[in-house]
Amino acid sequence: MGGGELSTKVSRGMPEGGFLGLLRASAHIAVPVGAVGSLGLMLWAGRRNDSRILLVLFALWVLSPFMALVLANVVSKRWSVFSRAMLHSVMLVLTLVSLAIYGDVALGPPRAKPAFVFIVVPPASWLLIAIVGAVAALISGRLFQARLDRRIFKDFTVLAIPGVLGVGALFGTLWLEHRTELTLPAPTGSFAVGRAIYDWADDAHLDTLAPVPGSKRELLVWIWYPSAPGQSVAVGDYVPPQLRAERAQPGSPILRLLTRDLSKVHSHSIPNADVSSRQRAYPVVIMRTGGSLGVLTYSTLAEDLASHGYIVVGFDAPYRTGRTTRRIMRVSHRPVV
Repeated sequence: MGGGELSTKVSRGMPEGGFLGLLRASAHIAVPVGAVGSLGLMLWAGRRNDSRILLVLFALWVLSPFMALVLANVVSKRWSVFSRAMLHSVMLVLTLVSLAIYGDVALGPPRAKPAFVFIVVPPASWLLIAIVGAVAALISGRLFQARLDRRIFKDFTVLAIPGVLGVGALFGTLWLEHRTELTLPAPTGSFAVGRAIYDWADDAHLDTLAPVPGSKRELLVWIWYPSAPGQSVAVGDYVPPQLRAERAQPGSPILRLLTRDLSKVHSHSIPNADVSSRQRAYPVVIMRTGGSLGVLTYSTLAEDLASHGYIVVGFDAPYRTGRTTRRIMRVSHRPVV
């Protein structure tokens, strides 16, 4: 029996006291707290999402790294003291970093596509767990034994199978969501709703935020209004076809999979319909969004107000809204400051 093998066996039976005991206890407390906190932050960030199936899948996805850490902690009883210490350190680090990232998204300023963070962090956590596990096994000498210990492969198999199944279920559901037709909630008022889109240009003033000096000021304006009866259609386009073609799309196939196909999203607005003559005048509501979001994201609210007799005028300010598409086939992005 070699000295390295003897020390490894002895270290597996050594009690973890002092700093190692404190590290172990802290890790055992941090993981359930991190799992509950991460789940709560995810639900808070997605509180306006009506798809319960998607929320359940996101919950399982966010919890998967913590489940992996729990399984790793169970099988680590056969590991050396050094390997267990590395695992407990990873448990603490992943918990703190995950809570910090999720907390910034859920409780911080509004931002476009917050779901992307909840999609990316779990696989990054899985990758870190795999790397640290391999490094711990390498340093502790488990990979240099004459006969490879089959238990390490069993341990990693137990940890990897839930992750693979979770990734497959998540991407399968997102693929189905991407292909599913969706219609916005119906307006509750008595008026039909018309919608007009304008590209207003101010030739008398320069746009000081434009990347090209000398550019004139422009606004993309969306107007929802009470329309005349008898012009209704079954469903309207959420984004008009010409703007869908001009709008900048994510370049990565994965990102396109994670976003809904806008051609399959429908609203209740009638394009360029006549204004209803039921009243001589209608009150006007000016709509301006926050968090660099486009006015189109508030279509349900705008349609509902228009159905109750309001004219809703919303505008996307170039270089302040995250992405602005104008009729003249230019796409402007908000500058990163």
